[in-house]
Amino acid sequence: MSAEQLVCVDAANGYTKWEQLWNVYLSDVPDTRVAWSAACGDPETGNVFVLGVCGLFQAFDGATGEVLWSHSMHEEY
Repeated sequence: MSAEQLVCVDAANGYTKWEQLWNVYLSDVPDTRVAWSAACGDPETGNVFVLGVCGLFQAFDGATGEVLWSHSMHEEY
């Protein structure tokens, strides 16, 4: 099984605050490049957005790691 993982680490002490893991599916991306997904944080809302290698576009609450929404770009477009 191949998977992607988003990890939030406390910059002050290096401890993991939260993490999310999801399966990689319907992708021809080599497993050596799975970690090349794009993630960015919005300083205004504190939310984190990720576009994974399988076309899964997700938003997370930056404080808790809760999934705010998730869209499969492959299925929608």
